Amino acid sequence: MKDIMVTNDKIKQLYHDINYHLSPNWAIGNAMQVDMSGKQMRLIYNGIRLTYVGGCFSISGKLYNNYMSDGTRGIKKIQSKTISIGLKVINM
Repeated sequence: MKDIMVTNDKIKQLYHDINYHLSPNWAIGNAMQVDMSGKQMRLIYNGIRLTYVGGCFSISGKLYNNYMSDGTRGIKKIQSKTISIGLKVINM
């Protein structure tokens, strides 16, 4: 069992990205990142998305908040909306 390595390092961040298929074509998802290095947990990123997948394309809408900020360097919290369109490759 020389390939197993045990460390005493504590978890610094936790990230998840979960999708739930409402139907064969529709899915809703959530992504979140949490900083656990301090005495209290701090939310870094939180987002929700809705995706439709058709025969040769997909459309996805996402709302998210990025809580990474630093007032001394002028980095502000970001709240954004995104729409993505994807095309599938069709091999003939």
